[in-house]
Amino acid sequence: MPELILALALAFSPVLHAQEAPDTYREVRVYISSRAEIAALQEAGMGLDHLHFGENYFDAVLNSQQLEVLKSSGKQFDILIDDLSAYYDQNLRMSTEELNTLQIEMKTRYPAVEGFEFGSMGGYYTFAEVVTELDSMRLLYPNLISVKQSIGSSIEGRPIWMVKISDNPDVDEGEPEVLYTALHHAREPQSMATLLYFMYYLLEHYGADPEVTFLVNNRELYFVPVYNVDGYVYNQQTNPNGGGYWRKNRRNNGNGSFGVDLNRNYGYQWGYDNSGSSPTPSSETYRGTAPFSEPETQAVRDFCNARQFKLALNYHTHGDLLIYPWGYINALTPDHPQFLSLAVAMTQYNGYSHGNSSQLLYPVNGGSDDWMYGEQTSKGKIFSMTPEVGPSFWPSPSQIYPLAQENLIPNLLLARGEGVITADDLDPLPPGNVTAYSDYTTPASMLLNWDDPTSLAGGDPLLPSQFTIEVERDGAFIAAVPGGAEQYTDAGLNDGQLYTYTLYTKVIATDSTSESVGAAWHAGGSPIPAAPTNLACTASATSASLTWNDPAAQEDGTPLDDLDHISIYRNGNPVANVAPGVQSYTDAPPPGFTYTYTVAAVDNETPPNASAPSNAVECFVGTTPAFLVWVGPDASGESAASGDSIFAALVANGVSAFMSNDLFEFGANLSIYEGIFVVLGIFPNNHEIAAGDPEGPALQAYLQNGGRLYLEGGDCFNYDPEIGGYNIRPWFGLNDGPDGSDDVVGVTGLNDLSAFSFPYAGESSWMDELQPQSGTISIWKNSQNADISGVFKANYGNGGKSIGVVPSFGGLVDNPAPLNPEKRTVPVNIAGSPGMETFKIRPPREEREPFVKKAAWYPELKRERNVYGEGYRFTAGGIELLANTKEDLMAAYLDMLEYSSGLGAVAGMVSAPAQTPQGCPVTAEIKVDMSQALPPNNYLGSFTATLTWNPALLQYTGNSGMLSGFTSMINDSNAVNGSLLFNGASVNGATGMMDLLHVYFTPVGPAGNTAALDLEFLAMVAATTFTDLMPALTVNDGNTTITEGGLLGDVNGDQQANSTDALLILSYDAALPLPQPVLDRINAGLGDVDSNGSTTSTDGLIVLSYDAGLSIPFPVGQPVCPPAASARPALPQSNFGSE
Repeated sequence: MPELILALALAFSPVLHAQEAPDTYREVRVYISSRAEIAALQEAGMGLDHLHFGENYFDAVLNSQQLEVLKSSGKQFDILIDDLSAYYDQNLRMSTEELNTLQIEMKTRYPAVEGFEFGSMGGYYTFAEVVTELDSMRLLYPNLISVKQSIGSSIEGRPIWMVKISDNPDVDEGEPEVLYTALHHAREPQSMATLLYFMYYLLEHYGADPEVTFLVNNRELYFVPVYNVDGYVYNQQTNPNGGGYWRKNRRNNGNGSFGVDLNRNYGYQWGYDNSGSSPTPSSETYRGTAPFSEPETQAVRDFCNARQFKLALNYHTHGDLLIYPWGYINALTPDHPQFLSLAVAMTQYNGYSHGNSSQLLYPVNGGSDDWMYGEQTSKGKIFSMTPEVGPSFWPSPSQIYPLAQENLIPNLLLARGEGVITADDLDPLPPGNVTAYSDYTTPASMLLNWDDPTSLAGGDPLLPSQFTIEVERDGAFIAAVPGGAEQYTDAGLNDGQLYTYTLYTKVIATDSTSESVGAAWHAGGSPIPAAPTNLACTASATSASLTWNDPAAQEDGTPLDDLDHISIYRNGNPVANVAPGVQSYTDAPPPGFTYTYTVAAVDNETPPNASAPSNAVECFVGTTPAFLVWVGPDASGESAASGDSIFAALVANGVSAFMSNDLFEFGANLSIYEGIFVVLGIFPNNHEIAAGDPEGPALQAYLQNGGRLYLEGGDCFNYDPEIGGYNIRPWFGLNDGPDGSDDVVGVTGLNDLSAFSFPYAGESSWMDELQPQSGTISIWKNSQNADISGVFKANYGNGGKSIGVVPSFGGLVDNPAPLNPEKRTVPVNIAGSPGMETFKIRPPREEREPFVKKAAWYPELKRERNVYGEGYRFTAGGIELLANTKEDLMAAYLDMLEYSSGLGAVAGMVSAPAQTPQGCPVTAEIKVDMSQALPPNNYLGSFTATLTWNPALLQYTGNSGMLSGFTSMINDSNAVNGSLLFNGASVNGATGMMDLLHVYFTPVGPAGNTAALDLEFLAMVAATTFTDLMPALTVNDGNTTITEGGLLGDVNGDQQANSTDALLILSYDAALPLPQPVLDRINAGLGDVDSNGSTTSTDGLIVLSYDAGLSIPFPVGQPVCPPAASARPALPQSNFGSE
């Protein structure tokens, strides 16, 4: 396993081609007397791209080779930015905290789209994140967007993904098709962001916005959001935080240069001249060795040839332009009026300039728009244009939303296609109100009636002379009825037979057809009864009780003739008949099996007519087992082995159990079980409880209603296939640690409701060894591997409730030999111990982000401004958690859930002295009464714990102001199974709740029991239930402020306070010049580590001492601190995960 992990780490690390170092890109201003001089520079091999023109100059982004060409040209120029990537890092890059704050602001200012969010690459999605978004869209809107499909592969073998948005995304309906692409050039991520924003707009507003609904219903909209996949991934590798300037694809040209400009590689007028494209491989506009030499352009060519696109937008950045053909010459197309009409309408909203490439920039040959429009042999004419969005290649994150927003209406207008999509492109509406009637004569006939359509799908009128109504019987064409007739008689039918009729509209001029409509009717004789409805089953140990509703009419809707009986079917075989009006039946089949039941209505005709079957129901007849072992399928085969072991051990110890691959083996009501073992298997082949699976909500409901759940698996409890984060562990309150840390220990003196740490973070090769200690119970134990132990218990939630976690009996090492578990005595209370409060799979998007949204797992979260900037406050029932980032607050909340342990009741808490001098340790006592706790906890009796913390040290981890004390604890002195929870952590670099309280404590308890108490002092507050947990603590009455932007003492923004910061602070005190970002952070108060209102040399000495690990010097004149209780060393930082 360690070797595999290393290999994977290397495979996904941001390494570059060994033979190539990233180039340096500069922004340069070139002075010219006329635009005609640009052509000469292009001919010389400069390969200019995306120019911004001034009165006598243009600004351009140049690589090193282009700069050398410019120098050789003799043109006067100025370098405006010497390294654009470095400039981006220094001026435009935002921290995660800043992005999170900006995300909230953007969603407030631009509420039209909810699903779109910032990505991890400077606010832009990475390629992997784009793929995740496409998958998420399909999960959220399966009836509006297709599963992603590859239209081809890149030069490095990556798929080029495409999706379709339409009202029937998985069906080719023949509606007008429109194509949207982005990222022809890898350094233009705003093009991709604009498309994803528009896609979410369509999906979220369908059914509410009439224009969106019309377009989705009457168009097939295709999206290719990342076209130049390799180039974009390369930019992520060189500049993972954004700002990469690679443009072309990643073809190795064989001469030390890489890449072909995909927007110069299309076949129409390819290589027309050396100004509109370059023959030089190192040029940014290198056109390749031949038309469509690149697999990427071949993929788009083949995709367009296979479809019937009417319009296309190929998104680029930048320049605020809308460009239409021709690009290879300065001339207008024969269809210029249509292009102009579209462009004028689209740019009225966003103010972009429109024209052809020569009018706006420079000639371009081999471009996508020229080929899509100009090539009309292998495919039809496509009205294709290029929007150039925004002011730069990498607009700042604050511009992502507004730039996407300003292109929403242009995107909708293109899909509407005024002047391009005509009546000939539109399907007609189907016939309406189709009915049928049979007079029951012999031979039988059927009279069909309908209402003719009056328009096309787009609203254009449709006259009776322009269409026919096509009639099919049982799938075969039988008649074309002229428009205006609105009826047809089908004669010569068989008496008593059911016929299915399908009708659709067909436009004579275009052969376009509508969707089909129709239904089944019975001809002649007597009509078939409708099926009984609402069949339901209630099972017992010996029988299945069925109930249903008799039909009220015939299948064709006519009044119901007399019924003879209702037939009951078990597993498809008839078992009984009951009289009409009797709407129940009790069946007594052999117990121990699941049966499928249906019922049907039978009339009194000769021969009798039977209805279609009712809905089917399943019932398990027999004694329901106390425990279900649910084995989810996994590719490793370990689930089956583990399930067998768990099931065998349960049965061997007299516990009623059943094992199945179907969670709903005995029906959907899981409350029948005392407990359920969920057997997940081993990562990465484990069974996934994914979003949308019915098992997840069912298990959640089961637990919320008092059920008990036990999990089994290897390296899979943190695995979330959608986001690569945590799925199960945080919701079960399990604390994981790194492999080999020996942090899995039993709690001595406690029963099987013990608390354990759980060392899984996905990277573990095996469990850290758990040696059962005196007073603990190992419910299961593997006899052949001491590193694999049994049911672990993790206390959590209401009243210290607990769950069990069963590691894989198949072993957690790679490819283990099968192991046989040693039979152990199952404690009686395994069937009676309390279950966990809640189980949550990954919450849906609307509950995850924005973080300030109310959701089931965050009762209330507020964003507010403090003296340093934006901070976050969580309030619920009186408790207030504060943090300077969402991640810290998330961790704080998880701390509260995770750090529970089974102790007793807390009688009260004495606040610290209100007048503790600044910088002095603060001490408070907690009085704990364990005498009324459940055995064996009550042996601890009563004791007092003294907590001491130093507010001066607290300031180093992001908190401004001094923590002056606690309010009284809220607890019931008669509580049992409560939790005594303190907070302890290192002062260096802790996050979340650990930032709010850094507590040193010395427990003072009954003789000989101090060690037993230490483990329990790893949390925060005291409570008897989860409801009590929330109001049990108030931090400084809610007045503690959180420093915006990082740690106090960190004035250079590198997330640590060290000697470098100390020298900057000393320079500031000496009035020496400093970089503006440093001055900004000092002015924001980050240099004032002693909280005296100013940044001085004293602060520098404090930081210097802190970095050297020396005692922290307090300011001169600091009052003498009162004697403090002896404080034990700072606890190590707890290893909790964050969502």
